Amino acid sequence: MKSPVRIQRRRTKGWRAPEGAVYVGRGTRWGNPCTQVRYPALDGTEWEQEGRLGKKSGERHAFVHPDKTVTWHLVQDATREQAVALYRRWLDRRTDLVEAARAELAGRDVMCWCPLDQPCHADVLLEIANQAAPPAYCTGDRCADCTPDEECCEATCGCCPRVDEHDHCRLAPGSEEDSKYCDQHGEGWLYDRSPKGQAMYDLLRRA
Repeated sequence: MKSPVRIQRRRTKGWRAPEGAVYVGRGTRWGNPCTQVRYPALDGTEWEQEGRLGKKSGERHAFVHPDKTVTWHLVQDATREQAVALYRRWLDRRTDLVEAARAELAGRDVMCWCPLDQPCHADVLLEIANQAAPPAYCTGDRCADCTPDEECCEATCGCCPRVDEHDHCRLAPGSEEDSKYCDQHGEGWLYDRSPKGQAMYDLLRRA
C-alpha cells in the first residue's frame, strides 16, 4: 500500500484529481488562515503572526497595549515557511481539527495549489493524519531512576510518554502551549510542588 502524498492541484485542461484525493486549500475547513506576520513580535522576537483583520501588508501599523503604550509593527505577507510554521502552531490549539484529520484524511492523498518543491500546510496535515496515535493514557509506571521508597510516576518525573516536544501533556485537549497540565493527576501543573499541588497529587496517588 503506497503512502499518501501531497498533490498540486491544477487548472490545466484535462487535468483530473486522483480518485480519493482531498482538497485541503482555502475555502475548506483545512485551509491555512495564517497569511500575515508582523515585525517585531510583541515579545521582542523577530516576528509573529498578525492576527488582526484589515492590516495591509507592506505598511506599518500601531499596536496599543493595555497601558496605552504603542508598538509599531511592519506587517508583511507570510513567507511559505512562516505560513507553514504558524499553521502547525494553530493546529496545536485546534484539537478538533487534529482529530478530524486523523479520522478523515488518514491514508488519503491531499491536494493544494502550492508547488510540490515548496513548503505547504498540506504537508503538516499529511504528517498529523498518518502518524501513529499517541498512547491512550499516561502509564504511571515507576521511572528507572527512582528508588523503591520514592513516590514516583513517569508524568511527575517528566518522563511521561505523553509529553511531547513542546513539553506539555497531550492528555489535556486544548491545553495551552508549553503548559504542563496532565488530567490524570488533576487540574494543575505537572511539576507543581506548592502545598496545594502536592496535596492534590498525594490524594490522586492514593485514589
